[in-house]
Amino acid sequence: MKRSYVLSAASAIALATGLANSPAMAFDKVWWDWYLDVDTKVDVKVDVDIKVDPSGAVISETVQVFHGNLDADAVVKGVYNDPPHGSYWHPVVLDGAADLPEVSNVAAALGNSNSIQSEVSVQSDVYQSTDGGSTCWGYFCYSSPADLSANAQVSWVTNASVSNTAQAIGNSNSITVDPATPDDALVISNVEQSAYLNASAYASVSHVYVSGYDDLGTGDFDLNRPLVSNAAIAAGNINTITVVVGSIPTPDDVD
Repeated sequence: MKRSYVLSAASAIALATGLANSPAMAFDKVWWDWYLDVDTKVDVKVDVDIKVDPSGAVISETVQVFHGNLDADAVVKGVYNDPPHGSYWHPVVLDGAADLPEVSNVAAALGNSNSIQSEVSVQSDVYQSTDGGSTCWGYFCYSSPADLSANAQVSWVTNASVSNTAQAIGNSNSITVDPATPDDALVISNVEQSAYLNASAYASVSHVYVSGYDDLGTGDFDLNRPLVSNAAIAAGNINTITVVVGSIPTPDDVD
């Protein structure tokens, strides 16, 4: 049996959301126009006629407005794992897949975040706005950008893998549907995102040492994760929609 555990985990997450007067949302009226002119010999005819009977539905209308600044710092230093290695004449080599622990470190500065995970169909309307707020003198007002900063650092780690991430994101929207039935593989989504910001993300990993472990590769019985993973993400707007097909058996797939 494989065993996995976290030797050290640290995270700093700055998340702020607020409500404002609702703008005109798509559930009041939805209209898409798409015009395409192609100056080549291409003749494409598409007739879409969808008739589905989902087992359920998630209907979500979200308004998120953030004004201000965010800072997130997560720092890990001096993690030392001293497993038994035997003697010079009888060395002990440990199984990396089962015994190598992990240091996980995350710094995330998020203005607005919305996430939906569902096994049934989803209909979602999202409005997200991030800025630094407004300053007024009498009748004169101006808007300033938001300052989002994320700093994640890991150093001096012995005998452990490292996962380190810094994220500074103005607006993030994510929808994942893992359909319980074929008719549930349906997403209808309208997303409006506005970001006026300065975003910075810094991620650093240094001085990582591993010895006395085998099976650190990507085979069936190996570690199957990076020995060192380091990522810095600075983004204004992120929108992700995923429909997973085939991960849940349908009645037709079961004998």
